[in-house]
Amino acid sequence: MNENNVALISPRRIGKTDLIWHVFDDQQIRKSHYCFIVDIYATKNLSDLVNLLGKAVIDELRPKGRKAWEEFIAIVSAVRFLMKFVTVFTRQNATPSALLNKMEHTVWQP
Repeated sequence: MNENNVALISPRRIGKTDLIWHVFDDQQIRKSHYCFIVDIYATKNLSDLVNLLGKAVIDELRPKGRKAWEEFIAIVSAVRFLMKFVTVFTRQNATPSALLNKMEHTVWQP
């Protein structure tokens, strides 16, 4: 993947969501990615957003079995660890380069 971000911008009812569904239905993408489509328009606060995202994740992973769920939990745990790590380290007024250097040696080095 080229890791470029893409924004789809157009008037309502032009087919943006259908295009995303079409891409997500591709078998090659389904084999290598977990795909979630969540309509967040109706969310009123962070709690609504978290509940909606959580339901989408559970609904998508439940049919894929325990292994998929365990992989997802491992990813969430790693992200949580990194977020805590960054929060603690930045409270020490570390520079961004010092933070990245510390993360590299703590997280990615065996």
